[in-house]
Amino acid sequence: MAGRYEIMTINPYKDTRGELKKIFTKALLDSDREIEEIYVLYTKKGCIRGNHYHKKNLEFFSVMKGTATIVLKDLENGESELLIVSAEDDIVIKVPENVAHGFRNDEDEELVILAAATHQYCPEEADTYAFELI
Repeated sequence: MAGRYEIMTINPYKDTRGELKKIFTKALLDSDREIEEIYVLYTKKGCIRGNHYHKKNLEFFSVMKGTATIVLKDLENGESELLIVSAEDDIVIKVPENVAHGFRNDEDEELVILAAATHQYCPEEADTYAFELI
């Protein structure tokens, strides 16, 4: 699925206090886009998030705690990929429009994902289309 989503490595700053992970910078966006929403997903063992795609929304995801089973499917070319991502992997996944995405927690530890989106969710103008992946 090369080219339709991006996996970007984070280089945490570490010192005696702990770590600082820079998850997002404006440079990751085209000049005509802005982040409109940032949220945190808390997911219990065996539960699934996502299983949908967007036609207008670009999203960024980073696992902060636990391990996620992630499935991505490009609806434009039909390619799909399964990823196992933990907080220790220090990555951000940039998911463009028309790429279906689903997240599952298969571990005992709670899964925590930080997410950012270019469109704020609005029930009257929903840009979320169900697509079962996982």
